Amino acid sequence: MTYLNYWVEHPDRFRIVFLNEDRASSSDGFFINHANIAEEMLVFMGPLLQELMKSPDFSSVIIFLESLMCFVNGIALNVITISEYPWNNHEKYIDIFLDSTL
Repeated sequence: MTYLNYWVEHPDRFRIVFLNEDRASSSDGFFINHANIAEEMLVFMGPLLQELMKSPDFSSVIIFLESLMCFVNGIALNVITISEYPWNNHEKYIDIFLDSTL
């Protein structure tokens, strides 16, 4: 929720990060390689990841987390870039996703 709320509260930052195509030919490399995203995510995801790593099927946990990230980015993309549509509260979409997958 925190991740999604950040983008919804800062739509211009979302556009800068996700609507500018990262290109391998850039001399600066990819944005994702320069951001401290993993480091920042560990601040609040660390304790959860420690528990999840105990799972006998850790690869499915990784797939779940990746799908959650894709889902959340998709919500932010739609809410921010298709603002003329009367979206519901963006947090409800995450609740539905989590309820159906967990």
